[in-house]
Amino acid sequence: MTIALLACTNENNNQQQEQESTISESKVYDAPTFEGTYSGSKKLDSQPKFPGDVMKWVDEQLRYPAESKLKGIEGKVIVQFIITSEGAVTDVRTINTPDSLLINEAERIVRIMPKWQPAIEKGKPVNVKYTMPINFKLGYKQ
Repeated sequence: MTIALLACTNENNNQQQEQESTISESKVYDAPTFEGTYSGSKKLDSQPKFPGDVMKWVDEQLRYPAESKLKGIEGKVIVQFIITSEGAVTDVRTINTPDSLLINEAERIVRIMPKWQPAIEKGKPVNVKYTMPINFKLGYKQ
């Protein structure tokens, strides 16, 4: 399984996010389009940082769903979440999946993440919305 952190601006999901979010949308920055910059002219002093190797950590946590394995289901689940100004991961939701059987596992992995070092803008920690694809591939880890 491989993962990568990707920036995301997902306007189509903002209404659903507002209903589910425990954090005011006006206090959440969209994830950077390119490292260190937001879409627009705002810049981050620093990006959020996972404590260690996020790809290795996710790989160690992954438990391929048994039913998905039996049905031969593979693919990329796109999970969106907020890294709060305290470094906590909140508001986890799936925004794309090849099959609903993979959703619970992808979201479980993100929900149990340890605290991140939060993003900093103008010397202060800020909330940042992130999107992370988690690839499920049979034969890689079983």
